Amino acid sequence: MRGNNIMGIIFANLHEDLISQLTEVRIMGAVPFGGKYRMIDFPLSNMVNSGINKVGVLTKSNYQSIMDHVGTGKAWDLSRKQGGLFMLPPFTDKNEYANRVTTLNSIMPFLKN
Repeated sequence: MRGNNIMGIIFANLHEDLISQLTEVRIMGAVPFGGKYRMIDFPLSNMVNSGINKVGVLTKSNYQSIMDHVGTGKAWDLSRKQGGLFMLPPFTDKNEYANRVTTLNSIMPFLKN
């Protein structure tokens, strides 16, 4: 069954402190893997193949490289009028998220929509 009423959320900066040498200038989701791929390609492909057509990508900082990589989401068929790919940069005053609950609370208007 395809999940047409399901929204996916990807925390692109999760576990970046584990490989701090690689994530100094980019977030975890933008770390290269095998040449042309990035770490974010795997959860995006999994969600699209599962029928999820509305995906929000949460970022914390250094998110320019991931925005350049995913673009409009056309490579994953997420460039559409209904649903699609949404980049969610920090919406807090501190430009940093304390934890996942605070992060999800800061994007509540997107989640309600």
